Amino acid sequence: MTPRHFIPITTLVLAFSLVLLAVAQEESANDPNEIRKLQVQKVELVQDLVERYRFAYSSGKPVLEELLAVERDLLSAKLDMTISPAERVAIRESIVENHRKLVQARVAGLQLGKNAEADILRARVEKIDAEIALARETTTPEINKRPD
Repeated sequence: MTPRHFIPITTLVLAFSLVLLAVAQEESANDPNEIRKLQVQKVELVQDLVERYRFAYSSGKPVLEELLAVERDLLSAKLDMTISPAERVAIRESIVENHRKLVQARVAGLQLGKNAEADILRARVEKIDAEIALARETTTPEINKRPD
């Protein structure tokens, strides 16, 4: 074998190894029971975080944005587990409401000198993204496709 043949052969061996690795990982990730267990664990952990931030916020600590963020994480985790179209729409509506509260909090923070206008703009963009996701959830499949 000449050095000129070494690179193509090495490339083929590496590519074949990566394909085998991907297939092995896919098989373990395709276990619906394992995925469901992990999703339940995630919801439980994020729910615990939400409760801790709610307690901190109710105790007067300035953690509103953090609370809203973990509430969004909880809603997203629940959305991943939800199959029912009606439940998915309800969760998406809650996510939009969460983003609306974030925009309000950032506007109030701007008035107090804690936030910049860019923070508000970013929150508004995220709210619009949530509204788009809600609209996609409620439209027909043909319209629902993302332009790629």
